[in-house]
Amino acid sequence: MHYQQIVTNFKPIVRNDKMQGKEWIVAPMVMMVEGVLNGNHGPIFYPFDEMSEIPAIWNHKPVVVYHPEQNGKALSACTPDELTVRSIGVIMNTEAKDGKLVAEAWLDPDRIEVVDNRISEAIENETTLELSTGLFMDVEEAEGDFNGVEYKGIARNFRPDHLAVLPDLEGACSVEDGAGFIRLNMRFVTNKKVFVENELSFEAIRSQLMKLVDDQINHQEYEWAYISDVFSDTFVYEHGNKLYEQGYKVEEEIVSLVGLPTEVIRVISYELVKNDTKGRNMEKEKIVDALIENEKTQWTEDDRESLMALNDEALAKMPPVESEETEEPDPVQNAAKKGAEDIEPGKPVEKKIKVQTVNEYIKTLDAPKEIVEVLEHGVATYNENRKALVEKIVANEKNTFSKEYLESKDIKELEALAKLCEPVVNEDADDRFDFSGQGPVSNVSSDEEPLTLPTTVSS
Repeated sequence: MHYQQIVTNFKPIVRNDKMQGKEWIVAPMVMMVEGVLNGNHGPIFYPFDEMSEIPAIWNHKPVVVYHPEQNGKALSACTPDELTVRSIGVIMNTEAKDGKLVAEAWLDPDRIEVVDNRISEAIENETTLELSTGLFMDVEEAEGDFNGVEYKGIARNFRPDHLAVLPDLEGACSVEDGAGFIRLNMRFVTNKKVFVENELSFEAIRSQLMKLVDDQINHQEYEWAYISDVFSDTFVYEHGNKLYEQGYKVEEEIVSLVGLPTEVIRVISYELVKNDTKGRNMEKEKIVDALIENEKTQWTEDDRESLMALNDEALAKMPPVESEETEEPDPVQNAAKKGAEDIEPGKPVEKKIKVQTVNEYIKTLDAPKEIVEVLEHGVATYNENRKALVEKIVANEKNTFSKEYLESKDIKELEALAKLCEPVVNEDADDRFDFSGQGPVSNVSSDEEPLTLPTTVSS
């Protein structure tokens, strides 16, 4: 196992946020980029598949100033002494995407001032800082090249320890390599990396929008806003258990709000992929039209959008749409069209309805995945209990019921019958006690005389 330090650049796009009841300075960063990096083990290839294996293991690892060392040997930063001397925050929200390992540095303002106030000055002035990841890893012996850069080993099985901020040192993985300031966008030409004109990523836009929304609502009472989605010219945020949509624009990398927020609702719909999408939508519109026009329902034109958002199975169960499983039309509903003479007075009306199993019914529910899983698990447990009760009763030598008869009974009857099958325990018998944990009892002759009780003498 090897310990490795990878140095990258960091230029913050900061925001303020809350965690554990206190204020933090939050800065996005790129900690590592797929490629060949020169660390203390020479040129090693760091593949993206290793970065993306479990990115969350980086979360809550300490952010420190400089790597801890002793006599030139690297040390872990996760010790009480090193955390007391060097720690200024933690790593959070780590992700692996686009060939990079990105995260946020949640920095404690009080710790920054105690450990090294150059960090706060650099953040305030948006001065580029260098970062260096400290991690344990395995090095696979292999030679090759990546984008024309040769390497002598491949980094495997990352075990992160900390992230070091280097106020006055230069990193091996530079901004030009794709690390560091998150607004920098990269492209590759003939295996050489070149800069593309700076542009704001959605991550950077989200950060600026978060600050603008905070300023706009002015932290009303104790409620905080959270941005749910960012689109090309609008975004949605949550505040006070409600969702709001608002426009925004970007000019010279400065984000500003457009218009006023509008309350919205979240509508999630999953449609089956079919070739005849147009025809299926037309059929759905006909069903919705029938629901709105029917006098027996309470649906109005204002409900059209909500009805169209429902899936086909849920919509088909709503009156007055007839189920596709009904083999014949209901004679009672069609009496007005056919004439009263089509129905013989006093004769019961027969309807053929397909009976669903419990699991089939659950699958048709328009419910969250977790609710469906709970229902399915409950049904499975219920069936297992019924099966065990039936087997217990059938196995009893005094049982006279058939298995088919027992399977038709409800579970309360089965539980009552199963209790009758339990053996009767003689409470007066000595074998109801378990003395297996104590030693053997010695044979004492009944002829032996009991010991004389001691006599106390008072003075």
